[in-house]
Amino acid sequence: MADGMKNKAWIKEKLVFNADKDFVQRLFKKDAPHMDLGNNRFATHQMSWSHTGPPKDPNTKIIVYPNIIHNKKTKGLEWLSGRNAQEYAERTGEYIQVDSPEQAEVLSTEYKEVVPGFHDRPGGGGPGSMSYVDFETEEEKLQKKVNMRKLGLAPPEPKLPKVGKPKGRSGGGRR
Repeated sequence: MADGMKNKAWIKEKLVFNADKDFVQRLFKKDAPHMDLGNNRFATHQMSWSHTGPPKDPNTKIIVYPNIIHNKKTKGLEWLSGRNAQEYAERTGEYIQVDSPEQAEVLSTEYKEVVPGFHDRPGGGGPGSMSYVDFETEEEKLQKKVNMRKLGLAPPEPKLPKVGKPKGRSGGGRR
């Protein structure tokens, strides 16, 4: 099985196991609230991960948590950045604990891939989303390389050694 498929199964298992968390429930709601970031861009979660203490300390956890939280007082979504988001997660339990930085990276970047229809809604990773990336065609990738070289932003294409005629006998005749 490919890593991508293993990741999806593992992520789905983690999310199902943590279904009591508000941010996980919002992931699976088709009509979940989203934040308008301006310029026709929206977001619903924007996940991060961190250690809860020094990495070598046996009491330190590795947690994955949202930067966009559901503020119970205002009943709306609120953006928390950096340390504020982590402190909120630790204080409220709105996080998923994982075993390694590698797992944290996979969960925090690929979580949308296991939620049916997530990319089709505002803030779901489709056009207009904060995390949306257009996939380039091979032609576009090649043109981008050429343009980068023209602008001096990429090294010149390596020159291949000239190949001369082979020495010795040629032809495919019999001896």
